[in-house]
Amino acid sequence: VTNATHVEAGVAATNGLDTIDFDRTGDDDGFKVDDHADFDFTGAFSMWALVKFDAVNGNSAVMAKDKHSSEWTWICDDGVMKFHVSSNDAVGAATLSTGVWYVVGVQRTSVNTLQLYLNNATDGSSVSNSEDLTGTDDLYIGQRLENATPTYGQGMDGEIAEILIWKKNLSIREREVIYDYLTDKWLNPKVADIAIKADGTDTTLLKRPVGSIVEVSHATRVMATNTNATNIVA
Repeated sequence: VTNATHVEAGVAATNGLDTIDFDRTGDDDGFKVDDHADFDFTGAFSMWALVKFDAVNGNSAVMAKDKHSSEWTWICDDGVMKFHVSSNDAVGAATLSTGVWYVVGVQRTSVNTLQLYLNNATDGSSVSNSEDLTGTDDLYIGQRLENATPTYGQGMDGEIAEILIWKKNLSIREREVIYDYLTDKWLNPKVADIAIKADGTDTTLLKRPVGSIVEVSHATRVMATNTNATNIVA
């Protein structure tokens, strides 16, 4: 991970786990993760994150690969979540508030429907999108690019607790599991870790005692100090 001068451990979430805090103070306020095939989408995909915004004015990026064509940007645009691609944007309907934890999501189904989610409910209308998102640019977290360089003011002002990415669309039950997993792990003071199994045919939710290990399949889990990170955590 590079370009993280202004990224610090955030104020602990409700259960005491540290998040990652972005303060939008400069061009280097964000994580860069090396480009990898895990971030190329030619069909269905699903992305989920637990976020809290300290400011929602302007473009506040959660993740982005948008330096050239065939890329994408997942942002909060003046308080509204948006997933931007070159041909069609998915735009949320709800206006987000500062200082509130949200589970945000976006997924494209096998029939090329792009939909945003907020706290496990659909957010705005779905749009049609089938383009191959296979650009070779690096992945940026808490920041977006413009004109081939990190752009001041486009970064996130707030905290990210965890990001999960699948190269498939999730069922209703799987989305419920992801919502429970993120909120229980980070916001429930009685449960530190739970396990997810998402193999495409079955999803199991298992709460565990504080301090146990999280098991995740089909959503590779690595720490934020690593590269090629499909699932990025504090």
